[in-house]
Amino acid sequence: MKGYGKIGALMGNFPESAIVKRFSDLHVQNILYLQAEIAGLELDFRRCEVENENSGDGEKQQFSLDWYTLSTTKDEREETEQWQLALLIRKKLKEYDTAVLRYSELLLLKAPKKRELSYLQD
Repeated sequence: MKGYGKIGALMGNFPESAIVKRFSDLHVQNILYLQAEIAGLELDFRRCEVENENSGDGEKQQFSLDWYTLSTTKDEREETEQWQLALLIRKKLKEYDTAVLRYSELLLLKAPKKRELSYLQD
């Protein structure tokens, strides 16, 4: 056996010898992109809240006070923009939280010891 198969078998049989790249820069860049995306969604959501509060439409004015009204009111048979944004933000926050937590777990992985590195290089 050669190459990846040989290294995979070795690391599989001796987990303490497993060495994986963290791709820290890419993880952090992804987290930063998610932050920027969520920040943009937050601006849209806040703008939409203000528009609905100032709309003169009694039902829309209730959105910031009544979750049920917000979640069930339809505009031309579609969910309102504010509710659509709330759902999208919820989804993006979940994605963001997962990315941050997974990255923090990666940071807890121990760095390989010199002995393990030299053994793999041989």
